Amino acid sequence: MKCYNCGIDTGFETICPNCGMNLIINKKIAAFSNYWYNDGLERAKVRDLSGAMESLKKSLKINKENIDARNLLGLIYLEIGETVEALTEWVISKNLQPEDNLAGSYLESVQQNAGRLETINTTIKKYNQAIKYCNEKNDDLAIINLKKVLTINEHLVKAYQLLGLVYIKQENYKKAEKYLKKALNINKTDSRTLRYLKEASSKVEAVKKIKKKSENPEVKVKKEKNRTVYTTGNDTIIQPIAVKERTGLSSVVNIMIGVILGTLVVGFLVIPAINQSAKNDTANSVTKVNEQLADKEAQINDLNKQIEESNKKIEELQKNVETSADTSNTYTNLLTALNYYNAKDFENAANSITSVNTELLSTEAKAMYDSLLAQVNDEVVKIYYTQASNYFKGGDYANAINFYQKVVGINEGYDSGMALFNLARSFELSGDTENAKTYYNKVIESFGKYKIGGLSQKYLEAINAANPDNTEANVQ
Repeated sequence: MKCYNCGIDTGFETICPNCGMNLIINKKIAAFSNYWYNDGLERAKVRDLSGAMESLKKSLKINKENIDARNLLGLIYLEIGETVEALTEWVISKNLQPEDNLAGSYLESVQQNAGRLETINTTIKKYNQAIKYCNEKNDDLAIINLKKVLTINEHLVKAYQLLGLVYIKQENYKKAEKYLKKALNINKTDSRTLRYLKEASSKVEAVKKIKKKSENPEVKVKKEKNRTVYTTGNDTIIQPIAVKERTGLSSVVNIMIGVILGTLVVGFLVIPAINQSAKNDTANSVTKVNEQLADKEAQINDLNKQIEESNKKIEELQKNVETSADTSNTYTNLLTALNYYNAKDFENAANSITSVNTELLSTEAKAMYDSLLAQVNDEVVKIYYTQASNYFKGGDYANAINFYQKVVGINEGYDSGMALFNLARSFELSGDTENAKTYYNKVIESFGKYKIGGLSQKYLEAINAANPDNTEANVQ
């Protein structure tokens, strides 16, 4: 069994022979961590991914070196579309256990696909842009961006959730329900998805009930003294029970009266109404033309805005392509440096880690970079210092200067200032007194109270005595 305190293999001992750690407690810790790992595994099998993540995080909180739990957590992050978080967990896992670790094959599968990291970066950018559009209440552009995100990464649960929320806001509950159900197929117990889906489904059912009621209205019948009244919604139909037919002289009189009244109606009501209708038609035509012109102007303005937004997107896409390539190279160099370090090839590890752009690293990757850089520098500075000292002793001052400069570039005070002092001596012995003065002054400034400070002062005075014209300018 491996001791969790000092890391040595203790076999079946109950007490670590190296550090005295009680291994029985370690076994209980490991068993408790494995309990939560197994719980997370069972939940993942039934697609309870939220519950699985919670259990695996508990497992890692108890034992951060539970490699199986960390690798499974990375796979779950990948399943819900959180690729960056998945890569982070696998990098940490690989760093904790370099050999016999599935995380290595997971990372290789990403590295072998050159466009994968670029796709990840594009997805993040577009999702963040969609959030920005939502905050600006520009829902249509947010929907377009989210649909593009889901085209690239169809497992990104939070994109489905945001798209469903935007559709709910627009009262398009059917589409909201559609996308939220897709999110639920990925993670069946996500509380946020379930909450949004409940809201959308309730609205869809309410709309169906209203529509069904409107398609089958109730007809109310009311019988009165001389008529029957039918009511359907807002419509009312009145049917007389009986109509008496008139004949004879009364009919002729009624006809004459009707003709006279008809003539008067035409003269006083119909003709003025026709004239007024013509005027109204003309006014309506003018209004419609003005409205059409206004619509055209609005469309032109919208098109201009779309052109501006398209140009901005093109510029942003170009920047994203450049940033994605840089990000991919940065992570590749970091992993290469880690592999070189594990193989004890410290010089190549140092060369690779100097090519890492720390501004493109995540918080976890930056922490790993800082730790690896410190370890690489400790090892490589020893190598450089040994090589520089050998060249110095052999009289090869050009190469000695080269390697001493590498040493002081990493740690200027290395070997209690001897690296800095020997660099000054190498410059002096090679005939470059100007650089020799510079580094002697640095030794005097940092180590003046030590022996090498006094020696540097003597050598500096000797140089200045040999070059009296530049003495005042170079003494500090």
